[in-house]
Amino acid sequence: MTCGSFADLILEVRQGDAGAISRCRKVSGAPRRSSFVPVLAALVIAVVGSWSGAALAESDDLIATNRFSGATVGFDLGGDYRNVTLTITGPNGFSVSARSERTAPVINLRKFGEVEDGRYNYQLTAATSKRIVVHASLDNGRGDAARTERYAGVAASGSFLVKGGVIFQPTEQEER
Repeated sequence: MTCGSFADLILEVRQGDAGAISRCRKVSGAPRRSSFVPVLAALVIAVVGSWSGAALAESDDLIATNRFSGATVGFDLGGDYRNVTLTITGPNGFSVSARSERTAPVINLRKFGEVEDGRYNYQLTAATSKRIVVHASLDNGRGDAARTERYAGVAASGSFLVKGGVIFQPTEQEER
């Protein structure tokens, strides 16, 4: 290879000659790229990413107050949410999920058989009315019909105990 034109170099790389670029550098005397530039770029991306991540973390919390009664799990939403999903997992592989368009779903654990004692975990997810830009890196074939925005998602999670088949809510003294 004589390192003629850039087009010749690209053609050789496309034909499977991956070493063409490094041989061209040696022949032409072009300086090797410093490893400092990629390291600096990675550092800038990490710092900027942590700033935007911190800003997102502030708005990623779904505001809801729990309404536990007997073996029923529900929530009062503290905002305008849509497509709300409540998922509960518990002892011995217990798992249930319910979805509602505009309100928080309510799940009665007794509808799924005997309610076993133990720790149950819940996750409440929803979409807000805030729209965020979608950065699609692949062409999905939809052209101008492709979505460029979506609703921002928020979530809240926690756990509760079941004793004697009912949700146990410890008093303030018992929590200490």
